[in-house]
Amino acid sequence: TINYIVPDAALFQKMSFTDLSKGFYAPPEAFHRVYLGRFLPTDCRRVINLEVDILVRGDIAELFEVDLGGKTIGVVADCYQYQEERQKYFRKLCQEINWPLPPKGAAYFSVGMLLVDLERWRKRGVEEKLLEVIYKYPDKLYFHENDALNIVLADDFKELPPKYHLLTEQVAAGQVDRRDCPDPLIVHFVGGGKPWYFLSA
Repeated sequence: TINYIVPDAALFQKMSFTDLSKGFYAPPEAFHRVYLGRFLPTDCRRVINLEVDILVRGDIAELFEVDLGGKTIGVVADCYQYQEERQKYFRKLCQEINWPLPPKGAAYFSVGMLLVDLERWRKRGVEEKLLEVIYKYPDKLYFHENDALNIVLADDFKELPPKYHLLTEQVAAGQVDRRDCPDPLIVHFVGGGKPWYFLSA
């Protein structure tokens, strides 16, 4: 069964970050994941959120059953070649908004794939905290909802292996050896080149 959810556009009126001079382009649809706990029924206890430029190469039930060890989300670190830069940026961001610093060396994660414990998400009030950060610091969040999720869940995520969210930039930059990840379950075609684009084929 496929159920379509059409969100109220009013929820995103303050979230259309389209000024490229202030950060990456982020249309309102990018913020749908903020409302996962609201959009999905209360008896839905776990969900996998995927961005649209992703290829799932196998049975996603394997990921769905991953033990999160009591954490709210399971994620994969953002492109490794950017990790040092991302961590410095993120620590500076936390200082600027007077937010507790993440543990030193903690990964800045990508939100292209989120494995979410919705029960814990709701109990911790993650939606409310995300909205607080997004509304209060719109000019500080260069990576928009990606930053907000890293801020709110900095101490509440389980880092998963790349096979569950292999970013093509990691492979192109030689940061992930395909011999170490020969059969990724999920491949994310980040950046401009997509295999379904005519000029990318």
